[in-house]
Amino acid sequence: MSSEAIIEERVKSLVNVTVDDIALRYTIKEELGSGAQATVYKGLHKKTSAKVAIKVIEARELEDDELYDALRMEVNLMRQLKHPNVVSLQEVVRDKVSIFLVQECLAGGELFDKLLAKGPFNEEDTLAIFAQVACGLDYLHANDVVHRDLKAENLVFVAKGSPQIKFIDFGGAAPYNPAEGLTGLVGTPQYVAPEVVIGYGDTNPTEKPYGKACDLWSLGVLLYVMLSKMMPFRAKEIDLLLKQVVKGKFFFKPEDRWSKISPSAKDLITKLLEKDPAKRLTIAQVKEHAWAKAAIANYEANLPKLEAKLNKQLKASGGGGMLSISNLLAKSSSSKAVKGDGEVKAIAKKSKASREQQYWYAMEISPPTDMQKVGGVRVGEDGTFQMDNAPPEMKAILEEIQRQKAAGASARTSGLDESSSGKPPPYPLTSPAPGAGRGRGQPPVSSGPPPLPAARPPGGPPPLPTTNDAASSEMYRLNAEQDAFYRTGGANASDAMDTLVLLQQKDEEIQQLSQTAMSQSSEIEVLQAQIATLRVGSQSAPAPPPLPPSSGPQLEAVQRELDAANARAERAEALLEEQQTQQIKLQAKLSAVTTLYTEAMQREATLKVMLEHAGGP
Repeated sequence: MSSEAIIEERVKSLVNVTVDDIALRYTIKEELGSGAQATVYKGLHKKTSAKVAIKVIEARELEDDELYDALRMEVNLMRQLKHPNVVSLQEVVRDKVSIFLVQECLAGGELFDKLLAKGPFNEEDTLAIFAQVACGLDYLHANDVVHRDLKAENLVFVAKGSPQIKFIDFGGAAPYNPAEGLTGLVGTPQYVAPEVVIGYGDTNPTEKPYGKACDLWSLGVLLYVMLSKMMPFRAKEIDLLLKQVVKGKFFFKPEDRWSKISPSAKDLITKLLEKDPAKRLTIAQVKEHAWAKAAIANYEANLPKLEAKLNKQLKASGGGGMLSISNLLAKSSSSKAVKGDGEVKAIAKKSKASREQQYWYAMEISPPTDMQKVGGVRVGEDGTFQMDNAPPEMKAILEEIQRQKAAGASARTSGLDESSSGKPPPYPLTSPAPGAGRGRGQPPVSSGPPPLPAARPPGGPPPLPTTNDAASSEMYRLNAEQDAFYRTGGANASDAMDTLVLLQQKDEEIQQLSQTAMSQSSEIEVLQAQIATLRVGSQSAPAPPPLPPSSGPQLEAVQRELDAANARAERAEALLEEQQTQQIKLQAKLSAVTTLYTEAMQREATLKVMLEHAGGP
């Protein structure tokens, strides 16, 4: 059978409506999202004016066996799932080149977006969402369907301002047969269960099938996220993250985010994030848990109204009634038949990460509590840098700064030892004379970044009191004690002196780098103009008049001149590329120095607060 015939047969097995052009049935509007094989658009039904979401897949893509198996499973599942908390598939349409999965339009936005805007949620708001997710999951599991990619990004509100939420994206879902279980590394790394990783990860996979409990683990992660706006397991690399998941150890930290959360909520999370799937709560046990029982019962009491509304919508759209999931299981000889689907949704290092996955990696919403993010580089309380996302040039510069700070700390320790023996202290007790160079205690003389608030040089003597009143005398005494405190290695002396001294040393360098970058930009503009002139000259020069046969040498001279012009243009382009590379390196160096400046500014502000608390005005 030819590939065209195979594609046609597969398309017919999926669709229930055929049109010459989709524009005859739907108006396609703006794009809502896109993935590796499909794009989703907002649409409008031509006859009913009903708003829909249309997932578009090119028919030729179905030549891929795995993609076809995955799409077939998704379509068959969604046709049979009818619940107020599950997105409905209205029809599958084809035209001459594409397949269109027409779903109800959910316009309220993802739970993930609401979490970013308003999270973390209080327990009351979390319960309102959790009850719906639990009821939806209960429905899926009661019909032997496992979602396998439950996360905040796959839960969408029905409309703006509406509290109703629905499951979407059944591309990783599969029917569950207890005799065979499920296979494949399917899901999102931050939400995937340990048994899925152990069974089908990259490291010594056991290939042991798993079951519905993987969704309960994801439910526990979701509850943790809603209450804290943090991930229970976090790392910037997938391998490291999955190792944490396999260990199954997590903590309710930092304290300030969890201190107000009830013990009952924490107990439910702990029982959902149980490493052993046999000991993990089932969805029926979740519904009976003390924290969620009342909220779920109240929601279930309102389900008949929602179901009646859903049936009315299905009748209006021509959707079919609920079919038995057992029919789908009969069509699929085993759960292994959907392994191709698992491959499509698998946690692949080279596949495009979802928006939520990218957020948890890049933004690191839950950093270690002793770290802060400054100028694109993470800075620890001890002054060390973490430079996972920094370019190589910036890493090299920051590492050199780190070495200089370590060397300075060592020298100061040695100086303190000498000072205790009657030798001079490591920092000068008087400021250098103006214009005598940039010593440790001398304030910067260049422009550069905005100056620090007016303050005495860290190494210089405290200012003399201008009046004889008691307040000024006391302030003079405090300043003198503060100055001696730093010079003799008091608490935070290393941090304060190092950062202020490095700040002064780097001010001038920032200005020089800025001027050099501007100079490089000017040179690049000149070179670009020269290249444009050379190209115009070589391309638009008037052709020489026809030469007689005896004028061969003259023709060769013209050709040599043209070749020389082209060679000059190529050299200029090469020089331009070199200058641009140098400018990139300079910009990286400037970013590194600016990062250090920002850090020093913050620490200097902290020192001022300390001084004020000590009795300053």
